Amino acid sequence: MLRYSPKLQSLTLKECHLVEACDPRPCWSEPNSVPECLLLSLEALEWVDYEGTEEAKEVVAFILRSARCLEKVTICSSSTDPCKLVQDLLLFLYFFCILFLILFFIFNIHSFHLLFFP
Repeated sequence: MLRYSPKLQSLTLKECHLVEACDPRPCWSEPNSVPECLLLSLEALEWVDYEGTEEAKEVVAFILRSARCLEKVTICSSSTDPCKLVQDLLLFLYFFCILFLILFFIFNIHSFHLLFFP
């Protein structure tokens, strides 16, 4: 999907599983190349109903590693396990700290927004 949206500036993801119990759950597979929108235009990521699955963590990690123009991330979760959610958020924060340092020292970008809503 991202490959066909080279000028995408905002991405909203909603985690929902409507597959039948007998159907295998779809899994994430990292693309061979980074979509152009992640490299050149994506500024905002919103994740609604984040569940913290391994696939979700891999998707977020890929976006954080790849999105060079990302300014704002919003993650909303209805998780019943707040400790697990906090662990995930700390992992995201770690990626953002690295990303901010890269943006600040290499690209001289001075503002970056990070929002989490449990």
